Amino acid sequence: MQSNPEYDRLSSLLLVEDDRAQLQTLQDILIDEGFAVFACSTIAEAMQHSHSKDFSVAVVDLRLDDGNGLKLLEQLQALDSKVKIIIHTGYASYDTAKDALNYGAFAYVEKGRNPDFLLAHIHRAFSAYNRGYIEELEISVHDTEEKFASIFNESQDAIWITTLKEGQIIEVNHSFETLSGYEREDVIGKTVAQLNQFSDRNVLEELVVKIKNNEIISNYEIEFHMKSDNLSFVEVSSSITDLGGIACIVSIGRDISERKQTEKLIGRNQQIQSLINLLLSTSLASNTLGEFLQFAIKQLTQSHIISIEEQEAIFLTSAQGDSLEMIADFNLNPRLLKTCRFLPFDPCLYGKAAAKKSIQFSSCLEHKHEITYDGIHPHGHYCIPILSKEKVLGVIILYLEEGHEENQSELDFLDIISNTLAGIIERKQAEEELQKLSRAVESSSASVIITNLDGDIEYVNPKFTEITGYNKEEVIGQNPRILKSEETPKSAY
Repeated sequence: MQSNPEYDRLSSLLLVEDDRAQLQTLQDILIDEGFAVFACSTIAEAMQHSHSKDFSVAVVDLRLDDGNGLKLLEQLQALDSKVKIIIHTGYASYDTAKDALNYGAFAYVEKGRNPDFLLAHIHRAFSAYNRGYIEELEISVHDTEEKFASIFNESQDAIWITTLKEGQIIEVNHSFETLSGYEREDVIGKTVAQLNQFSDRNVLEELVVKIKNNEIISNYEIEFHMKSDNLSFVEVSSSITDLGGIACIVSIGRDISERKQTEKLIGRNQQIQSLINLLLSTSLASNTLGEFLQFAIKQLTQSHIISIEEQEAIFLTSAQGDSLEMIADFNLNPRLLKTCRFLPFDPCLYGKAAAKKSIQFSSCLEHKHEITYDGIHPHGHYCIPILSKEKVLGVIILYLEEGHEENQSELDFLDIISNTLAGIIERKQAEEELQKLSRAVESSSASVIITNLDGDIEYVNPKFTEITGYNKEEVIGQNPRILKSEETPKSAY
């Protein structure tokens, strides 16, 4: 197989499966495990990949559209005898298992089992390949230094070699320099502990113990301390090898910070969606707007989606549209409950959010914070207007730790919360107005009849029953003509 620096052989895998659905499923699982996967469905495609791509492990279906998987096994081994090949079949039998192992298959795995079973064999195959790879490094160091340097330094993963006894670094590759920020000269002769590369010293000690017990460390996630004092998430695999008669630990690290950041973002989005779903479902219960907003401010505070202090409030706009009234609060100072119960649009920070129809941010108690009292503790604010189109429905007030820095992800989250509350507030206010109207009709001193477009009675109030003597059940569905008398013209009905 031809060397291709674009791919990292130590984590690359050839997947050959003729069932398209299963091919996609396995490919997704393997990519999630951190492997670079070359996927195909036929022997012809597999051989084409093998001439242009480097891989350490191959997972091959026994029955393929253009031939037998054992035939492909032979062809792959002819190209590279070091490749670990796993036969994966839904037609397992003693004979085919024996043939596969006789042909040199690394493992024979039956389909339909838990994917973790296949993954365990794949990890074992990579570990076996890596051991062979490390042994090649040992030979290269002594026999062909130039060849060793090429293999060692062209790896896209960081590689560092330490003595087992002292833990001193004796060699690193270019990718290690890129990952750590250190030059080779800065680290040779020092220990990983001296460089403080593991943010958790206990993790380093735990890994060393495992390695000394001849355990293979495979894809272990650590927080890696760089020269710049920044932290990166690194996936580390380590094992012991002998270099020139000295027991050494060869470690391979891959920067997975971007993947961890994506996972964190996905988790945060799930948290936000859960909070939104909770607010929407709770708003459908038979609670008042005030009760719901009290629930909402508490849930927002305790969600910990953004870093806020546990002091918050929600104001609603007055009927006149020029002032705010506090409707819900969480842990506010009692003095604020009185002084801030009613506020005009402007001049305070709360009112500015309503007047300017935009989020107002403050990192500390500054001139914009006009309402103070003796003993007020230092803090900042997010003041978020609740808008329906251009109409200001209210304002959310969040307390922040002094010195908090405004960031776009928080603003995006607060915009989502504001929009959600706006829809709920408008619906709750409309429901409350309907309830008021309903109570007014029920208690009216006038007789009230409501019909549909066909003239059938759908509702009568108590005064109707009192005047006519008909009860509700007697008239619902009837036409008002049941009330006609000889003195009223027929046209009136």
